[in-house]
Amino acid sequence: MSDLEALRKPELPAATALSSVASVQDRIIAIIAHECSVPKEKLVADATFDDIGVNSIDVVSTLNAVEEQFGVYIAIDQQMADVKTVGEMLSVLTSIVAKARNPEIS
Repeated sequence: MSDLEALRKPELPAATALSSVASVQDRIIAIIAHECSVPKEKLVADATFDDIGVNSIDVVSTLNAVEEQFGVYIAIDQQMADVKTVGEMLSVLTSIVAKARNPEIS
């Protein structure tokens, strides 16, 4: 591995990687709260979008904001179409961001 490759793919201890995931999730929750005008305390994993008054336009706005914030592309595919809860959205978006940051993740 060249010095340049080493800089691009630093080896992170497990604790740092977990902290990074938590940071990404916190940022995504903040984006959802802002774009959907929903207090963070209502954004619990099992809350459905209907439960918290989030409509499809709010979801699209959230996806656009996540794309901008993290520099990723989010396809509106079956995986996104099946998302019905805050927890499902958080899981899918965290996975997309993680894969964009480390393409070796499958």
